[in-house]
Amino acid sequence: IKTKDEYKERYKEDPRLPSTPYRPYPDFPGFTAFLGKEKRADLYPTWQEASAAAIGLGIKTKDEYKERYKEDPRLPSTPYKTYSDFPDFPAFFGKNG
Repeated sequence: IKTKDEYKERYKEDPRLPSTPYRPYPDFPGFTAFLGKEKRADLYPTWQEASAAAIGLGIKTKDEYKERYKEDPRLPSTPYKTYSDFPDFPAFFGKNG
């Protein structure tokens, strides 16, 4: 199994595998690490840099981010999983309070 989608299709092949491994395992590292892959080195190294890039694209909400993050190949699909110190989406989009 090499991808999250493949895991969702095939986890039932082993009755001990949970359908959503992040639920029973609070320290679940994300599918990238779970499946033995390294994090992408080409992503912005900090959430602040990713934030600046997203703001530069004019992205203002979490939903808009989901639709548009691919406009910059260095933006991660899930910044809250990519950056351990990710604050929250309002702060990510420069909204303080």
